[in-house]
Amino acid sequence: MQAYQARGDRLIVSTASEEEWLDNIIELGWQLYLCSSPPYLYQTSTDRRMRDYTDLAFKGDHARAKRCATASIRCAKPSSAPVRRRNSTLIRNYWQECSTAGADVRRPMLELSDSEKEATRRAFEGCGLKLAGARSAA
Repeated sequence: MQAYQARGDRLIVSTASEEEWLDNIIELGWQLYLCSSPPYLYQTSTDRRMRDYTDLAFKGDHARAKRCATASIRCAKPSSAPVRRRNSTLIRNYWQECSTAGADVRRPMLELSDSEKEATRRAFEGCGLKLAGARSAA
């Protein structure tokens, strides 16, 4: 999904896809990230990789921005759950819980099974996300 906003004689374009965000800055000069879950799923108070690569790309330092991108974190989350629940709210919620930013699942949603939680925790621990207090997910 893309959003368009008229700005005088300019049109500002955005998307909620973090996967395309860096390329859109570099190749298309995009300036605005449409709100979605990656900024809080792929970052912590000590690991602001998405913010860091965005700032680098805005400054024109594209090589460093690409090295800083969140590919390892992005790849871990979707593969952490069975296909029937891939990218679900439950996985995102438990992922946040692993990074200490989570909360209980809201009713009427069901909790993940123990095996789904274990798979998600293993993916989280292997993603490389740095946590506060010298802890690391890797």
